[in-house]
This record gives sequence, C-alpha cells and structure tokens, in this order.
Amino acid sequence: MIVLDPDLLRPDSTIILYTQLQPCHHSGDDDTQSDSRSCTERLLEWYEQEFQPRNITLSIECARLYKVMWQAETSDPEQTAGSEFSYHRSVQNARQGVQLIREAGIQMQMITEDGWVYLMSQVSRPKPKKRRRNQRMEDADSKSSTRTEQALGIDPDVWDRRMRCTQEMDEFLRNMAPVVLPSGSSR
Repeated sequence: MIVLDPDLLRPDSTIILYTQLQPCHHSGDDDTQSDSRSCTERLLEWYEQEFQPRNITLSIECARLYKVMWQAETSDPEQTAGSEFSYHRSVQNARQGVQLIREAGIQMQMITEDGWVYLMSQVSRPKPKKRRRNQRMEDADSKSSTRTEQALGIDPDVWDRRMRCTQEMDEFLRNMAPVVLPSGSSR
C-alpha cells in the first residue's frame, strides 16, 4: 500500500499527486440519483493521518476538471430539475470538493509544463513513422518547437491547445467563488 511506504512518506518533503481529474466529491452521477463516493474525503483522511504528522506538503496537479466548470442557465435547482441540465447538485458537490481540499492546505492546480514533461518521460511512445528526409526538414522548418514539444514529441498545435485549456482551467480554479456549505456539514 502506497500510504505505508516509508520511502515515499519522508518527513518535511513534498509529494505531487498527478491525476486525470480532480478528486470526486459526491459528483459522479447526475442529480436523479445520489452518489455516495467521495475521493476527496478519502484523500483528506490520508492527508490528515499520514502527511500532516510528518509535515509533508501535498500538491495535486490535474489534467482536467470535471463538472467544476459547468454552468447552468440558472442557479435554481428547482428550475433545472428534469431539464437537459440536471446536474446542479453534482456541480456544487464537485466545487465543494475542491474547496475542502484547499481549506485543508493542499495545493491544487492544473498539471504544469514541467509536470507534463515528467509524466511523458514515464511512458513509452510509439516509434515515429518513417518519412522522407526532405519531409522531416520541411516539418522542422514549418513548426517552431519549444523545449517541451521536442521532449514530448508532440505536435505544436496540439500542445498549444492543451496549454490554452490548462491556463483557462487554472484561471477558473484561482477565481472560483467559495461554495456555501450546508449548515452542520462536515466532509
């Protein structure tokens, strides 16, 4: 179990947790049924039991946000019930999960450029198709590659779209309004 690995749980260190999506928080289903799952609650328990006593800093870097950025035409759940946007409660729950993580002192952001380079260095990639020598030279001349694009072997246009999307999601996280938690609610 990773939680008990002494090589990973070094006192006074930082652990970066890379995730595809932000941890869920009762937000996996639509509002027609209740979702009892909360990865946020499990993560916070792990953080409180294993990280805080060792003074370990936890940072979560996400590839995407799920439901957190969704917008309804109205914020009134009564008006959205049964409509094409019947996810009001799960959107609020997803936002509440992000808020709980931040309130615990855990940093949460989108995967950084360095994070992507690190992650891509950990996976094998298919070998590029053979191209004519002059085709490679034309490709190199027509695209201005950054260090990251070269390291990842990624098309510059794809990388640019990924980075624009990441910046938009990071900005949303920075500016996200606090969620009003129901009275008496704890995690």
